[in-house]
Amino acid sequence: MCGQTFVSFPDSSHMKVIRCTKERIFQLTAAKGHRIFTSPKGKQMFDSHTEIVGLAAGICTSISLLPQLFKLLKHKKADDISLFYLIILFIGLGLWIWYGFLRQDIPIVATNGFSLVINGIVIVLGIRYKRAHKEKRSAPGAGTPVEFE
Repeated sequence: MCGQTFVSFPDSSHMKVIRCTKERIFQLTAAKGHRIFTSPKGKQMFDSHTEIVGLAAGICTSISLLPQLFKLLKHKKADDISLFYLIILFIGLGLWIWYGFLRQDIPIVATNGFSLVINGIVIVLGIRYKRAHKEKRSAPGAGTPVEFE
């Protein structure tokens, strides 16, 4: 029996792999996307490397629009922003959140939820500043120098 690996699938969302060696029996359980390693004494430990990489990627993605948001707030101009890009990104982030809910994966939901909020703020400010800039340019007397006598 030792030296063999046994795989069982109790249901479609749960996989169990038992590996027997002379010293120990290791059990790897994957349930709903989480990898949990169980030692013979029953202590559980998350696959920290995978979770750290995933969380770091989510944080980097989440804060990627912050420099654009700060620039918008500082200069109050949105001439160089592609609203089409931001709308597509908004839809994609919404789908990531839905995916995270389906997998019951809190880091995916949290990081993409934060990104969605920042993206929404950038879209709203971009539309507001583009309209204000357009109104300024079309206002009577805009672009003509004022002469004082």
